[in-house]
Amino acid sequence: KTAEGEKVELTVCKKKKKNLLIQIFFASNNLNWIQETLDDLTKRYPNGVIVGASSFEAIHKGLVLNSCATVSATVFEDTVVMGRYEESFEDSFYIGQNVAKKLCLENTKAIIAFTDASSINGEEFLNGLSSASPKKTVVAGGLASTPTFADTFVAFQNKIIKNGVVA
Repeated sequence: KTAEGEKVELTVCKKKKKNLLIQIFFASNNLNWIQETLDDLTKRYPNGVIVGASSFEAIHKGLVLNSCATVSATVFEDTVVMGRYEESFEDSFYIGQNVAKKLCLENTKAIIAFTDASSINGEEFLNGLSSASPKKTVVAGGLASTPTFADTFVAFQNKIIKNGVVA
């Protein structure tokens, strides 16, 4: 539903390959509500790839909001959306390489990645990611945030990940 309570449905291709990317950013620390939201999205859109992260606040129609979720859904016609997550690791460069090696194909055009703020060195992660991905791959994404940066998380499908990466 939108902020105004309007029901929104997405039209997804009938192909067996995933072609829907859902990005969700949570400006909330209510883990029960976050889990329910992820479970609902996963159930409603089983052919979608869901990635997300905690966020300090959200902006909607010029207003700064907290205790909410911002959702962006993109349906692709000639693109296959693939997703991956990694948890609990110590070497950010290695995890970047690992994500790229397991996610990228020769024709991969873009990677969208989000990391938690406490366990990842963003620069090392990006260096590892770019070292193992195709040369012309565009990398976008960000670092999860909260008011203290101590309790950040990322999300993949219906899983909340306190220490890790989603792409």
